[in-house]
Amino acid sequence: MIDLLRQLSEKEILLEEVNGELKLFSKSGTVDNETLDLIRENKERIIAELRKGKNGSAKEIPLIPIQENYPLSSAQNSLWITSQFKGASVAYNVSYKMPIKQKLDVESFKKAMHAVMERHEILRTVFKKNEEGEVRQWILEQNEFELPIQYLDYRNVAQNESIVATFIEEDAAKEFDLEKGPLFRVSLLQLGDEEYVFYYNMHHIISDGWSLEVLGKDAMTFYQAFAKGATPTIEPLRIQYKDYAAWQTHLVSQDTYNDHKTYWLNQLSGELPYIDLPGKNVTSNQKTYNGRLLETMIGAQETTLLKQFVAAEGGSLFMAVLATLKVLLYRYTDQKDIIIGTPIAGRDHEDLENQIGFYLNTLALRNKIDPTGDFIQFYNELKDNMLQAYAHQEYPFYSVVPNLNLKYDQSRSPVFDISVTFHNLSEDKFRANGDIEITDDITDYGFEYVKQDIEFHFQPLDDTINFNVVYNTDRYSKALIVDFMQHYKQLVTSLLQNVNTPIAQVSYLSDEEKHELLHVFNTEKMVASDETLVSLFEKQARKTPDTTAVFFNETSITYKELDTLSNQLAHCFVKEHNIVSNDLIAVKLDRSEQFIITILAIMKAGAAYI
Repeated sequence: MIDLLRQLSEKEILLEEVNGELKLFSKSGTVDNETLDLIRENKERIIAELRKGKNGSAKEIPLIPIQENYPLSSAQNSLWITSQFKGASVAYNVSYKMPIKQKLDVESFKKAMHAVMERHEILRTVFKKNEEGEVRQWILEQNEFELPIQYLDYRNVAQNESIVATFIEEDAAKEFDLEKGPLFRVSLLQLGDEEYVFYYNMHHIISDGWSLEVLGKDAMTFYQAFAKGATPTIEPLRIQYKDYAAWQTHLVSQDTYNDHKTYWLNQLSGELPYIDLPGKNVTSNQKTYNGRLLETMIGAQETTLLKQFVAAEGGSLFMAVLATLKVLLYRYTDQKDIIIGTPIAGRDHEDLENQIGFYLNTLALRNKIDPTGDFIQFYNELKDNMLQAYAHQEYPFYSVVPNLNLKYDQSRSPVFDISVTFHNLSEDKFRANGDIEITDDITDYGFEYVKQDIEFHFQPLDDTINFNVVYNTDRYSKALIVDFMQHYKQLVTSLLQNVNTPIAQVSYLSDEEKHELLHVFNTEKMVASDETLVSLFEKQARKTPDTTAVFFNETSITYKELDTLSNQLAHCFVKEHNIVSNDLIAVKLDRSEQFIITILAIMKAGAAYI
């Protein structure tokens, strides 16, 4: 039952038991017949499971008294801190474009948008400090700022679709002022007499992916009424985001949530692994958000293999996709302990279905890979681990992080640097152009803001799976990511056709790559150079003495400084420890600038390091 409920949740279908009956909510507005039949067949068992799982979070969310300002949710607080860093805030813009194929009355449309802003307080919320220096939510009245609604008529403009695309791209890159607001912008862009693009852009601190659909749905509901001169019939919201934030903060402090908290602290205990792919292209010791979007597809043959495997082993398509992804990350890095983050809607409570706000939560999925085990073994371990994580999903990720006592590193995200999102949305949300056919080739859509080092996106489309990667261009090269995407598709086939073969022995290389490595690579005869790594380094130190050679956290060392420090340590080895040529020196150091100094010094002393 837990597995079934999880599959429904992945399809963004929420179930609520009310007086012995099931209430069903679907983000896309529809549920396929196969899923409906599955729910009907298991109705009584589902109701029993929902009743068994009810706790304090299933109770009605209470309204809090009217105040001058209100506390932030844990997710908002974390995002506010992140947004204070240079270049970070704009990476958390959340935008959406909705095509409309009908004649619109522009004044009625503007009136509808004002009605949406009146309905959802979070759209009138700004974030600033109170007299005590605490950042709080401040809800403004409509007359305190003007909602920027742009209407632009491009009917008589050549290549208007391209102009609209440029307009949206430029607007998505404009920063919001969290203290002054408003934190969303709306544009109605007319392409033809009965053709429009309804475009809106919000900051993540007041919204999430689900919110984009809610805003569009509410706007069109209000518009249809106003255009007819009628009174809108839309059920009032019982609560607002400020009520949720206060309720969540209260729940997290309750004893009933200790089990959730303990689970996550145990899962994320000890030294947390960071995934460092080979061929890393680090150009900054600060976290950046410059990304690039690449797209391909997982073909029908591979998709069929994944579905057949899931049918045989249980679980979900997302679990199979994630398991194969983690295997490839292990094969690339030899890291057996892997953490990947994945977002979840965070709207299991009935009161939150029609809300706009930052309800999104994150699960940090940690798994250890046994290279001698087979894929079936690893998949079932991952499946059980994911089900446990979903059972504890009510505890906010942003409330877990402060309790982990992590060492601050300004160059990376806490806990994980790679995320994966499995979309069950009806729209092509991550497509740069919905009219372009996805092929087996890899399409480059250019610049895209990125929050993690790498963000994987998968979305089932009929008998294939859309596979997108947004990667940080300051950390990785395009060539590396392109290879990784091709290898992932090849690994899916290899793994699922050899499910009983040890993971370490399953190949992800194509036949052409195997031939290249075995028969072509490194066959050219080269004349040995008289240069050594030490002599080459010393040349570079003379050429660029003041250029940064090493950086780690907040420490940086120039080539001149590195040369001097390594010379001093090499002298120490020779004079004080009698190191001679061909001696072996054991090094036991964590990754740091000291590690580089030590290795260089050992080589300068004529020894070798272990």
